[in-house]
Amino acid sequence: MSTIAPFSTWPIQTETLRPLYAALAEGRVPHAVLLAGSSEDTAELAAFITRLLLCTAPGAPCGRCWACLQGDRHPDAIRAVPDEHGVVKTAAIEQVQQRLSRTSHTGGRLVYTIPGVDLLNAVAANRLLKTLEEPNPSVVALLTATQPQNVLPTILSRCFIYSVQPRGTHAVWDDLLPEIPAKEETLSAEESFAAASKAVVQWAQTLLQGREGPVLLADSLLEAAAEMGVDVFLRLLAMYLRDVAHVQAGDREHVAVSDWQADLTRHARTVPMDRLYRAIPIVLEARVRLRSHVAPALNLERMCIRLREVLHGV
Repeated sequence: MSTIAPFSTWPIQTETLRPLYAALAEGRVPHAVLLAGSSEDTAELAAFITRLLLCTAPGAPCGRCWACLQGDRHPDAIRAVPDEHGVVKTAAIEQVQQRLSRTSHTGGRLVYTIPGVDLLNAVAANRLLKTLEEPNPSVVALLTATQPQNVLPTILSRCFIYSVQPRGTHAVWDDLLPEIPAKEETLSAEESFAAASKAVVQWAQTLLQGREGPVLLADSLLEAAAEMGVDVFLRLLAMYLRDVAHVQAGDREHVAVSDWQADLTRHARTVPMDRLYRAIPIVLEARVRLRSHVAPALNLERMCIRLREVLHGV
């Protein structure tokens, strides 16, 4: 794939897809892409990107070369087939893995598509995770999801996520902003959220700087979360880290809180995007353990140890 066709030729063109187009145009092909949106739109775009990646002529997908003329019949385009309910079962994932164990028919890439990864059961999701954990440089995964928040966090952490939603619609991965309980009747909801947001950003700065140990980080989180609660704090923290990654990708459209913009710009320079996406599931898993009544201090210390390992290698 020497050159690719202009972005104007893509079947779906949103601002959140421009970073993906730029990466492909520069020859930086992600090993795993998650397309978030309706099943129809993501299927159409996944098929288009598959043709683009397998095309052998300039202006990919050129529509004229042998690879393009093969379409869905291309031997190196692999797709997990859902059942009658639209769910990809474990057996279908295993069939894809068997095909990936063999070399490309054409000596180029293998491109596989798994639709509806938000609907996978635990066994199928873990089968897929094994493939994503051991990426082959000549293999590209195209995953789709209608509700990415339902995707196994460890799968999310290994993907570059792109929204297929048109401009002006609610992004499918966007959580609703958490309700921040006000401790005083005179404190407005806006003031309460602003205070909570400031506390989260300040703690995130300490985390991203990597200067504090896990015990001190956990203690300072408990102190910062005293007014809003740890559950709300962790949800806001996951949102903030995701927004830092959005800014790194040049996507400010889906930043959750406009007041974060200046901080996001500064923090986007601190750690690589792939490390941020590996950190987010750690925060979400800590939130799940919190709801399972795991001791808060131990839970947060464990979280901080893992965050420091992922973000700073310590």
